[in-house]
Amino acid sequence: MKLLSLLFVPKCVSCGKRLSPENDAPLCKECSERWEKEKSARCNTCGQPIASCWCGVKADVKHNIIAERHLANYNPSAESVSKRIIFAMKKKAYRPLFDKIGAELANEIKRFIEDPEKTVLVNVPRIKRSVREYGFDQALVLSESISAVLGVPVVEALEHIGSTKQKKLDLKGRTANAKKSFSVSEKHKAEIKGKRVILVDDLVTSGATSARCAQLLKRAGAERVYLACVAKA
Repeated sequence: MKLLSLLFVPKCVSCGKRLSPENDAPLCKECSERWEKEKSARCNTCGQPIASCWCGVKADVKHNIIAERHLANYNPSAESVSKRIIFAMKKKAYRPLFDKIGAELANEIKRFIEDPEKTVLVNVPRIKRSVREYGFDQALVLSESISAVLGVPVVEALEHIGSTKQKKLDLKGRTANAKKSFSVSEKHKAEIKGKRVILVDDLVTSGATSARCAQLLKRAGAERVYLACVAKA
């Protein structure tokens, strides 16, 4: 074990600083402090603290998402711990990071859960070629970490059937692409019927994907749909 710890020295997922081999935290002290500061910031739109902000998801014009929680603001043009956390979550299934962020998200969304037996977590599925490339679905791993804290089951009720990534599209293109890229799994449809669904994703930008997934879940019989994400643009 000692040899392994020398060969695989943990590093801060944000700045890359080498951490103590005994340290299983994903962030160094300095980046942890910056992350707490970012989480304590206020929404750029409503001015409320991030944890209590509810400006809504703009693309959700049908209002299928009734409430939402995110931990930090996301600005793709600015360097931040939140941006690096999102990047790290997409590249590697590093459990200490997912467990830390999952626990923080769980603390924010526990208010949505009146009855754990009538609530499920559903991940926004990753595009299949990225799952093949990296070997995992980051929103699914995050959902599993949240589940471990809240005791709410994860149901893989959504499927990604598209082939075009949202990242390179404008809002109109994202909305059109999301409409044809997701479907509800027939295998798991019964598991969401009549349930309160917490939709989990790492990042929400335009909200087109979240809105489409929420719409599909409602059509499949979900009683209510909430949204939980690490960061939102």
